[in-house]
Amino acid sequence: MQFSIQNLLGLSKKLSPIKRWLPILLILLTAIILYHHQIDRQSLWIDELYSVRDVKTGKGFPPQNLIRPIYYLLLSVWIKFGKSDAWLRSLASVFGIGSILITYLISCRLSSKLEGYIAAILLTLSPLFIYHSQQVRMYSLTTFSGLLGTLFMIQVLERPSNFRMALWAVFRLLSILTLPLNVTLILPDLFLAIIKFRRQYNLVIKFAKWLLIMCVVWSPLFLLRLIPATRNFSTDPVQQGRPSPNIVDCIRFLREFVVLPPFLADQVNPDTILIWVYRIITLSLIILVGIALVTALRKENSSKTLWVAAWGFIPVMQIFLASNLFFSIWLDRYLLFTLPYFLILLASGLVKVWHRNTIIALILIFLYGLAVFNGLSNYYTANLHRDFRGMVNIIKTHEKNDDIVVWAIEDWINTLPLFHYDHGSAEIVVAPRPPSSITKIKEGSMEDWFEELPATKSRLWLLCKLNSKNEELFNNIVTQRYQIQDHQRFKDQNGKLKYHVFLVLPTHHQG
Repeated sequence: MQFSIQNLLGLSKKLSPIKRWLPILLILLTAIILYHHQIDRQSLWIDELYSVRDVKTGKGFPPQNLIRPIYYLLLSVWIKFGKSDAWLRSLASVFGIGSILITYLISCRLSSKLEGYIAAILLTLSPLFIYHSQQVRMYSLTTFSGLLGTLFMIQVLERPSNFRMALWAVFRLLSILTLPLNVTLILPDLFLAIIKFRRQYNLVIKFAKWLLIMCVVWSPLFLLRLIPATRNFSTDPVQQGRPSPNIVDCIRFLREFVVLPPFLADQVNPDTILIWVYRIITLSLIILVGIALVTALRKENSSKTLWVAAWGFIPVMQIFLASNLFFSIWLDRYLLFTLPYFLILLASGLVKVWHRNTIIALILIFLYGLAVFNGLSNYYTANLHRDFRGMVNIIKTHEKNDDIVVWAIEDWINTLPLFHYDHGSAEIVVAPRPPSSITKIKEGSMEDWFEELPATKSRLWLLCKLNSKNEELFNNIVTQRYQIQDHQRFKDQNGKLKYHVFLVLPTHHQG
């Protein structure tokens, strides 16, 4: 009997580490399922295709790319083991899941395990974060690398040493070389170091030394490449047309990042009760963050919550000011690296409410569950990308010798989809998009557009984007000039069937 009890006690001690890690392991398992669910449901969008192109051509590597080469270097290794859309996107999901773990570790270190679990769950279920963790882009890596730098900064603040400061400098630099906007994390780092070590001048000097080293390493890249690139970026027509953020955008910020991304907002019917759920959630999220901050200001032992607030609010404030003073960079993908810090604050606020009034906390949890379930359901069914894969697959499946592909999509979308999805050996002719304004149509521009098509006896694949103004006229002219062998329509990024693929033969073709 004694032997059995001793065995059980020994087994219990062996299992205790597993019990300790079991909750976060279950959260990570849930994340693995969600972050890989339908990961290749939609075609790569144009920015993802640019990522693949920049790896294949070397354009994403130094010395051509000195601004943000880290992701491309990692993708170049990843792509050696597979080239499917699902595989390419899974690299981002790895860093997304890694971000959940680091968020948990930071929250546990600065507050409690309970708050760590809540913050990890919030990040796991964020539709916006899942979206960016299912793309061939660097934004989940940006979040992950930023969190790693923050984790080492916490070690510097708690147990300062040259080694920890060196690790902080290395990982902050890597995060900046993943996305330059991560440089906005330097200001809260510096602010916290000065406050923490204000009476220890030797530590301030040591920290300043490593900060200076990091700046010296990065400054040539900043001066030679980032400034010219920023100038070009700011003069882009799309960028110039982007509005600057206002107070309403700040209010929506938490809701968009936690439960309802901006690209899903139009799918919420304003006449249903669900719109009120989202309004209540928006207000509740702001109040919860406020509760976390007020509690931290009142209690001396809650000062580390203010560290989290600094890493969340100070970068967002910098981006907000820059967007209003210069040009707008207020985009969810650029702000994504700040999300975990706000989720830690939300977790802290929710725990405070739970301790004060369990019923209110349960109501908030229920409303959040309802909102995030709707958000995830919409995300996994929404059409967010142009169906390039479908368009190219129809060509690849039915292509014959001497076929010609006429690519007449938007001017800014080049022929990358044709090559990524392997259209075959057909010759490609790039043409402007068919005239879509009523004025140009009345002037006979549509007939002129058809006159510019290749004069051939071969089959033509016409890939074009049409709208309600020009679709009927386009179809009439195609019918007059060609024998239509096939015509299929494909969805755009809004789920509307605006992309057309015609397989046609000239009317003079014999046989």
